[in-house]
Amino acid sequence: MNLSRIRLASGDSVSPVVMTLVGSWSRTSRAAAYRSLSRSQWLSVEELERLQEHRLRAIFEVARSTRWYARLLPSADVCNRHPRRVLADLPPLTRSDLQSNLDAISVPKELRAAGSENYTGGSTGAPVRFYQSAAYQARTTAELYRDYEMCNGFRMGERRLFFWGSDVDSRDHAGLSGLVRDTLTNQVWLNAFGSADVAPERAAAIVRQTRPRLVIGYVSTLVDVARSLTDSPSSIRGVQTAAEMLTPDQRDLIEHSFGARVFNRYGCREVGNIAHECGDHSGLHLLMENNLTELTDESGGAVGAGDEGLVTVTNLWNTATPLIRYQPGDVACEGDRKCECGRGAPKLATVLGKSADVIATPSGRRLHGAFFTHLFYNQPVRRFRVEQTDAYRLEVLVVPDTGYGYHVKRRVCAAIVRHGDPAFAVNWREVDTIPASPSGKYRFTVSALNGQLGAAPAGGLDLPQPPESPILRAEPPQESE
Repeated sequence: MNLSRIRLASGDSVSPVVMTLVGSWSRTSRAAAYRSLSRSQWLSVEELERLQEHRLRAIFEVARSTRWYARLLPSADVCNRHPRRVLADLPPLTRSDLQSNLDAISVPKELRAAGSENYTGGSTGAPVRFYQSAAYQARTTAELYRDYEMCNGFRMGERRLFFWGSDVDSRDHAGLSGLVRDTLTNQVWLNAFGSADVAPERAAAIVRQTRPRLVIGYVSTLVDVARSLTDSPSSIRGVQTAAEMLTPDQRDLIEHSFGARVFNRYGCREVGNIAHECGDHSGLHLLMENNLTELTDESGGAVGAGDEGLVTVTNLWNTATPLIRYQPGDVACEGDRKCECGRGAPKLATVLGKSADVIATPSGRRLHGAFFTHLFYNQPVRRFRVEQTDAYRLEVLVVPDTGYGYHVKRRVCAAIVRHGDPAFAVNWREVDTIPASPSGKYRFTVSALNGQLGAAPAGGLDLPQPPESPILRAEPPQESE
């Protein structure tokens, strides 16, 4: 990316005629889906649930043509029982299931019609491959555009600036064809994954020069850019964060530096966007027209109101690889069912992170990334990561910021031992940088146990012998002689 390329996208907005002629949204199915979603977001939750039930029946019929679901979806059940009852009786589909059984879960090749193959980046070291139908692609693209417009009145055709970290997505923006399309649709795309274009100072200069209406990006990248912004253009109406967990201090920093409110987005490549924050900023509305989202335990049972649960998603439009009760591995909490914004869909209060990144304590508790991010809130630390090396040992890596000192070590380590588990031995290391995962996403917690420990079973956990006593390796600096 160079500044001469950026200058091609001139003006605050582009002609609607140009958007109609060259924008991907102008394809008939996508345009129809966009119009439908623009209307349906104002429906009541009961009306949205009826739409979901209609689509559920259609997806069940498609799924019955696969070897995986043929045995799970008897014809009599699909025809005679309420679709939500049929759904509740199906076992969850895991990432491991999808990795190992793609052909069985997908419809026969001759029935896939138009569509394409897709895959995840594998932020937890487990990339997944799948197929997505043309109908799914149309609905997902339309959902993206509706979500942009939830960001403080942004309108398609106004300038968007992306700081994105997926090589899969960035391919479409490379070369001359990518330059032409980005210019005509008034967007600037910076590949945030290993690119010199997003060195924080340079990225901040690009923000000032391009004067976008909406900035979209990975949370960690936007945080780095925010630290280099000395003044933000008044053009920015909103910042849409995605792909990574958003902490309160990151939200505060981004809003202050960019001069606009943050609108958080949650989704995954397998099923598209799942939830999005509105202008009320009190949780993320479930995007009910494309996905039916439940919070469950690992076996698919419902969790109690207000309890955390595994995000379990049924995509309502993918007729190539039907994903029914799919668990992408994220943990979330239920939010309010009503919102002042007027949208009918209920909300997620928060997304706590990947279940694979849960830190399991010796006593059997489960500590999500949110536990640690709250400990670091308002601390002079640019970035941190907690790595669990075995059942009793935590390695805490920190990149210090201005004002950092021993008091940070003492406070955070004491809180981990006191509120996490007194049996933990904590080793604290100050480092210059903490790299992202191979997919370009940043993880606050990493566990070598990979979620093997959960709630303590009857009789206790079978753990290796602990150290003689918990060790808090966060010693104060030695006084000079």
